[in-house]
Amino acid sequence: RRRAGEEGEGVQQVAVNGAVLEFEVAGTGEPVLLIHGTPIAEAFRPLLSERVLLQRFRLIHYHRRGYVEAIGQSDTWATMADQAGDAAALLGHLGVARAHVVGYDMGGLIALQLALDAPDLVHSLCLLEPLLMAVPSWGDVAPEVVPAITLYRAGDRAGAVRALVSLVAGADAPAVLATNLPAALPRAARDAGAFFEEEFLAIGQWEAPLPEWELIRQPVLSVLGEHTIGFFREGREVLRDYLIQCSSFDLFSASHLLQMENPEGMATGLASFLSQHPLA
Repeated sequence: RRRAGEEGEGVQQVAVNGAVLEFEVAGTGEPVLLIHGTPIAEAFRPLLSERVLLQRFRLIHYHRRGYVEAIGQSDTWATMADQAGDAAALLGHLGVARAHVVGYDMGGLIALQLALDAPDLVHSLCLLEPLLMAVPSWGDVAPEVVPAITLYRAGDRAGAVRALVSLVAGADAPAVLATNLPAALPRAARDAGAFFEEEFLAIGQWEAPLPEWELIRQPVLSVLGEHTIGFFREGREVLRDYLIQCSSFDLFSASHLLQMENPEGMATGLASFLSQHPLA
């Protein structure tokens, strides 16, 4: 008998922690929770076809609150702690007592919060260019989101998403996404309210005191794209300064889009790190 969400059951929805999540499971082995960022809910989709992961790990791929098909924007304000609570509740629903956690972009902040709030649930952390505010250039980057916000408020959701993606991943990023993951941008435009009406403020208001990060004793992998911007490189230095066990992996031929540009390289890097830190 299959457990809830076991491979082969397809996409499912579940109500947990006051939110509706959409999830699917691929592969067999140790559980790996994939927490996407903003505004691309399908950011981890390319990894679900990588055999180097599927043969050894059970990938739990879910859409966070505000990114669920036919539901769209969440009904209630969600803090980073709420988002971490959603992740913990989903693992509980699936009967997972401990998992590797991979967080991308804003998902990296949620992963850090989960490690602080529920350390027994988190065996290892892979942080893929998390949106860390405690870096010198945050004050320069945040105002650059304004043109995207202006487009969103004018009703141009697709233009707002393209502007946001271009800001963090370069002018070519929308074209790269259109080629590598064609459904990603249209879906992100549909889901745009989650970021522009809620998550941008949640990121700015997130407060996890850096000294508390020293309580995170799990092995951590910091991932950067070869062509990423300085903002994310500064973030790695913060991780190195405050996390006890932080190693690094640089993904070649990739910007902030990372696994959406080079899924094979990302899958290989993640599989290597996770295999070095088995649950058993």
